[in-house]
Parts: sequence; C-alpha cells; structure tokens
Amino acid sequence: MLFDKNKKDEVKNVNTVLTNAAFTQLHVKLTDLDLAVVSGDHFEIRYRGAEDKKHLLLKQEMQLN
Repeated sequence: MLFDKNKKDEVKNVNTVLTNAAFTQLHVKLTDLDLAVVSGDHFEIRYRGAEDKKHLLLKQEMQLN
C-alpha cells in the first residue's frame, strides 16, 4: 500500500534568531540533545527546525527561560 503525503501536511522549516538580549542566567529544558554552544564576539539564540516546534523564550529580570 502506498501513502501520498499531502502538501498541507508538509512542515515548514525555519532558521531564525529568537533573541539577542543580554542575560546572566540561562535555564534550558531539552526534549532532545540537539544543542550547541559556540563562543564568539556577539550573542544570539537561534532556532533551526520545524516551525511547529519553535521554542518559546521567557525573559524574567536577567534570567532567560
């Protein structure tokens, strides 16, 4: 039996910056281990993946959740 994937079922992939705001603490809850921390001369949190799984960031004081 063959299954055809409908175009409406296709998930759009995104590559976007979630924030570049400064913080002093970072709390991360992961559902998988696909996380990279890279040093450099500027800061940003970037999400690459399925649009329907895009993360939500909450900034409280200087803490990023």
